[in-house]
Amino acid sequence: MECTIGWIKIKDGFILFKNRDRKKEEPKENFLYKNKEVITFEDRKYVGCWIGINKYGIGVVSSAGPSKDVLDGYISSEEGFFNVNREVLLKSKNLKEVTQLYIKIFKELKLGESFNIIICDKKQANILELISNQVNIQTNHRDAFRTNNFETMREYNISNQRTKRSGVRLKKLLALIKDIKDPKDLIPILSYHSENNNENICRHDSSTTSGSAIIKYQDNEINTFYLLNISPCEGKYKEETFSF
Repeated sequence: MECTIGWIKIKDGFILFKNRDRKKEEPKENFLYKNKEVITFEDRKYVGCWIGINKYGIGVVSSAGPSKDVLDGYISSEEGFFNVNREVLLKSKNLKEVTQLYIKIFKELKLGESFNIIICDKKQANILELISNQVNIQTNHRDAFRTNNFETMREYNISNQRTKRSGVRLKKLLALIKDIKDPKDLIPILSYHSENNNENICRHDSSTTSGSAIIKYQDNEINTFYLLNISPCEGKYKEETFSF
């Protein structure tokens, strides 16, 4: 789950996005799901979602963190976070509730590995860095972006090629994103390729970008732009509008 995620505040709303990166050999089974409570992007192999929004305008998106270690007494459950993503969307009505519930479930389940989580509404985003039993929360009111490294608990960033690549990709993302007001402006960024493979936002290296989703929430209306089971550079984003 080496991915690129972000949140951008816009007038009376926000834009939430994710490029989902997986190992090249893994089957691609991403799909869009909607009911009267949530709109989510999911993977048929797992329970839960990798990005989603509920009827109260609360969004959640996740990405793996720097460490894949699982300590004694903890559960190896990378995709377990998909289930947590969906559960908090179904059970919470505001940003505070979602954040508190996410931390509660994370600690109760004793999930291993590490994760970056962005939880947001139209006013702010809370970025959760989660590892073992430790949680750090950073609040942003303008924008928030993450790849796979920690930005506040940097002592957990392991010195290896994956960490280096993650840092370079985040730096390139920050350089490319300037005053985004419309989801369509994100599409060339999420499709971006460089002569330096480490800078690629749309990846084709040890992992490949297997899906991309952008959610715009504004005036209680939800616009989605997405392509699934194909890389952003290889397909055309589909646009759909929803309301609860």
